[in-house]
Amino acid sequence: MEFEAVILSGGESSRMGSDKGLIEINGKPMVEHIIDTLKPIAHSLWVSTANKNYIQFGVSLVADEYTAIGPLGGLHTALKRAISDCLLVVSVDAPFVSEECILKLIRHSESDTIAISKCEGKSYPLIGVYPISVLAKLEEYIECGKRSVFGFLETQKVKEVEFSEQYKGCFRNINTPEDLKEIQE
Repeated sequence: MEFEAVILSGGESSRMGSDKGLIEINGKPMVEHIIDTLKPIAHSLWVSTANKNYIQFGVSLVADEYTAIGPLGGLHTALKRAISDCLLVVSVDAPFVSEECILKLIRHSESDTIAISKCEGKSYPLIGVYPISVLAKLEEYIECGKRSVFGFLETQKVKEVEFSEQYKGCFRNINTPEDLKEIQE
């Protein structure tokens, strides 16, 4: 199955103190871990960021049209760029996401429903499949001054794809220096 994918890396990384995607884990930047996972299986892949340093990874970059609004800005721009019916979205702070998880998520997605990951009772909306048809509703939501990803999901048809405990490592987010220190120990 062919699909398009975007890595959301446009955030300010305020909790980390520097651009998360460029921080190294096991000898390579977080974004590169995700690129390595997605490149063999994605028909088209790009990174949503205004940081030109990401060009070194050999993927297209696209800057958010709506800036300083968090992940919804990247999601909006990615949905506008996509030409498929659905778009896989992965946040740059999830460097351990596996091909197996991605393929399961895609298998369980539907063309008219947002499919997000769920593991151990926690939802991960930024590891999900978004139908292009939600773009107009997302624009309306943003234009109303709203910024919450979960708030937007409450207005949409959403399917949570359950992952068992054995997959919890795939959903490990690295957002703070403490998170980084924990995985390096």
